[in-house]
Amino acid sequence: MPDSMPESMPESMPEPGPLSESESDDPFPAGPDGRVPVDCLPWVPEDDHESDGWAWTGAIKPLWHAVALWGSEGWDLGDWPYVIVAHHDDDIGNKYFGLAVYTEGDVRVDAYQGRAARDAATDELALYLWHQSGSGDPDAPAPDTPANLIPERFRHPYNPTDAPG
Repeated sequence: MPDSMPESMPESMPEPGPLSESESDDPFPAGPDGRVPVDCLPWVPEDDHESDGWAWTGAIKPLWHAVALWGSEGWDLGDWPYVIVAHHDDDIGNKYFGLAVYTEGDVRVDAYQGRAARDAATDELALYLWHQSGSGDPDAPAPDTPANLIPERFRHPYNPTDAPG
């Protein structure tokens, strides 16, 4: 279980690409790290010290989903039920994506313009959590490794069809 979560994700996230003409009047323009205001995301239950992580994962559905595994080999992401990571995928507009981290009742939510920026933030978070818990691959890079330098096998949501044979 981590001592504390990073206050903010490192500023070394990949720069988002140039805005298309249709995105230039976006009410939530992205910052250089791809972040947008959390107001563009659906509601997620926040700080709840009365119940536990299992209850929180039930309360976030259907607009959010818990992410239990990360990387090419499906390493544990978080320390259930104490630390749980959740994503919101904007399947309609394919524009705003959320990252929520439940840590023993405290909830932090970040919003990103695009899946790539959100997944890059989750890549960095995964390294931090694996380092804190010892649950990741011992060859994983240091927790302060910028997303663009994290080897491919430690990046992106786990997909069993992509796992090494």
